Amino acid sequence: MSKHVSNATEHNRLNGGVLVIGDNSFELPFIKRTRKQISQHHKLDFSRAVYAMNDEGLKEVVHLNPHITHLDLGRCDKITDVGTVCLHGLKNLKYLNLYGCYELTDISHIMRLTFLTRLNLSGMNDVSSSALRELSKLTRLQQLHLSDNDKVDDEVIKSISQLQRLTHLNLSLLFGRISNDGLYCVAAMPVLTHLNLYCCTNITADIFSRFGQGLQVLILQNERKLMKDLYCHIHNIGTLQVVGGIRPIEFDDGSGDDSDDENVPIFSREEWHDLKDRGVKIDNDYINFPMTM
Repeated sequence: MSKHVSNATEHNRLNGGVLVIGDNSFELPFIKRTRKQISQHHKLDFSRAVYAMNDEGLKEVVHLNPHITHLDLGRCDKITDVGTVCLHGLKNLKYLNLYGCYELTDISHIMRLTFLTRLNLSGMNDVSSSALRELSKLTRLQQLHLSDNDKVDDEVIKSISQLQRLTHLNLSLLFGRISNDGLYCVAAMPVLTHLNLYCCTNITADIFSRFGQGLQVLILQNERKLMKDLYCHIHNIGTLQVVGGIRPIEFDDGSGDDSDDENVPIFSREEWHDLKDRGVKIDNDYINFPMTM
């Protein structure tokens, strides 16, 4: 194998059936072994080889094993549009993680991967909104991650809401770029069970009354106004996970003196116990949710 792909030395390991390639050195004794490993395993993870994986390396991997079903390129930010041209040859690919591949601007080759069920395009800020709207054509998608993506807006959300098999949707860290207008369509998605809206700051609590009982997990930012309004609108949601906050949850003591700390939601004790009975989970870690798949 050329030096385009990490030698993945003795640190290569299997993790749940996925071959994880290490980013250690380029010493010749390991190159032949790595070529053989890549050719034999259909589930490959290069997210530990971010310093070594590049366009030529990706082409070599696809050449060695065109039958890959699982490809994790998370944070491999040396990969460009030139490298992803070869992806269209992976006819059996079901899982593709491109989280943090910041150089990518063109996803047209990904659109030819019609068997994809899980796709992560988080952090890809140079892919256009019009291109992201085309994701609705990947009709087998079950999980889609578009976190921290500057080009995701309400029109993109409306388009991907047409994905009838989607169960997991990550729209975290979009701040003011999406609103209730886009989420109206998301609420109508027939099999959606997990929705991550952490740091989506332009939404209001009333949108959640439109979600049916199929939504099992909703992840939101710990923000005072949203939390106080949310209580009246989450009757159909299985589990609420609130992320963020710098102090433990406080209760309204009836004095009318609301804390100025916007990171602390205040419920009455009755509301809090009612939320607990509904399976609400309050998480006070600063951040505690999967950015990737």
